[in-house]
Amino acid sequence: MLQPPADLLELVEEDVNRPVSEDKLDRLKAMGVEVMQVKNEITQLEKVLQEKQAKFQRLVSNEMPALFEETRTDRLGLPEYDIDLVLTNYYHANIAADWPEERREAAFAWMEEQGHGDLVRVIVSVTFGKQELSEAKMLAEHLRTKFGYLPTVQKTIPWNSLTAWLKEQVEKLHRVPPLELIGATVGKVVKPKERK
Repeated sequence: MLQPPADLLELVEEDVNRPVSEDKLDRLKAMGVEVMQVKNEITQLEKVLQEKQAKFQRLVSNEMPALFEETRTDRLGLPEYDIDLVLTNYYHANIAADWPEERREAAFAWMEEQGHGDLVRVIVSVTFGKQELSEAKMLAEHLRTKFGYLPTVQKTIPWNSLTAWLKEQVEKLHRVPPLELIGATVGKVVKPKERK
């Protein structure tokens, strides 16, 4: 183990033994109080931001779409903001990685049975130690036989690909797949659009 130079140790000992002025300690304490005040302000602002985001989502995803439907309109002009609020279709789908394996497999099986298996991606992964860079570069099929590693094989569909597929199914083909099975949501949402 490397030892620090003797003169460095002497400097550290001198610094430790030198008295600190009360003025500097008071300034340090004041800064510490300021740090905690700013930290608390940030926490409060983050809480307010979360509340505002939740309110915004409630308005544009639930309350306004329902009122747009009741009034049989799909656009509301707000010239004072130079925007229009437009009712549009909303789609989102995601076979989540944290779902139980049986649920994920059922979703993938359904997609394949319906002829949409081309959306499924297969990920093969294996973990190496930091000294095993050359082994990591070997082809996946040699891992088991040559090095004894057991790769993980996982299916996935990128959420954006699945969402685009869902939108096409509903809008172009007028088919609604089993939404819960594929982790999907279909609905209406209000979006602000700048006026041209």
